[in-house]
Amino acid sequence: MYLIRFFSLVSQFDTEFFISGIAPLCDQFVMLFFVKETSDKGNKEFCARPRLDIIQPNPDCCEEVSSDAITVRGFQENECRDYRLEYAEGESLFYIISPRDVVVAKERDQDDHIDWLLGRKKYEEALMAAEISQKNIKRHEVLDIGLAYITHLVEKEDYDNAARYEIYSCLK
Repeated sequence: MYLIRFFSLVSQFDTEFFISGIAPLCDQFVMLFFVKETSDKGNKEFCARPRLDIIQPNPDCCEEVSSDAITVRGFQENECRDYRLEYAEGESLFYIISPRDVVVAKERDQDDHIDWLLGRKKYEEALMAAEISQKNIKRHEVLDIGLAYITHLVEKEDYDNAARYEIYSCLK
């Protein structure tokens, strides 16, 4: 007895790049792709670094959620067929394989996002992110981020905002 299976088209969209690999990530997908670019000094094509994007598919298009350029040795000489994307199902680990490197990528958590914001001195955004997801963060404390923000404002001699945040944090 044969099992008959059917598929229905869920989403379709055009791209301006060469896709090297695709993998599921919850209701989104991770896409490894490759772009050929033309230099400003003439019409010579060169190979850019491969990119790893998280894409949210929609019925008639897709939305880029996250995008990262990946540095691999020899990317200037590589072509689309030289890259592969593999994934460990259930672990959110993605392996980017090139002729000379293997890069492991993993989904970032809220602590990683807060680290990124603090590293760029975006204290107010880091504080809001920490307040929103207090239960999910493990490496950060809202109070510590708030104090770092107030210290930053005082160092910038923005005493009015520093005082407002000090009063705001005391009222909570």
